[in-house]
Amino acid sequence: MDTAVVSTFVNSARPRKRFPSVGEMVRLDGRQGLLTVMRVDCEQRVADLAQRTARSHEVLEQNVPFHRIHNVPREISRAIQEFLQS
Repeated sequence: MDTAVVSTFVNSARPRKRFPSVGEMVRLDGRQGLLTVMRVDCEQRVADLAQRTARSHEVLEQNVPFHRIHNVPREISRAIQEFLQS
């Protein structure tokens, strides 16, 4: 019986999950709608998120682990922010 040969290809061009940025719009596991990143702590790997109200941001979630945060593409986030400011 011959031994099995297994080859593995690792694609280094695969995008890696990045840290959220302050001011960026994101989605959060278990919550509907978009939230804005208000504070980021890269050492603790947590962020504070807020929902935009009529005139300000109301902090809803504090110290949310990065793994629960899903980034919204920058172009979409920018377009939404421009729309809300108009």
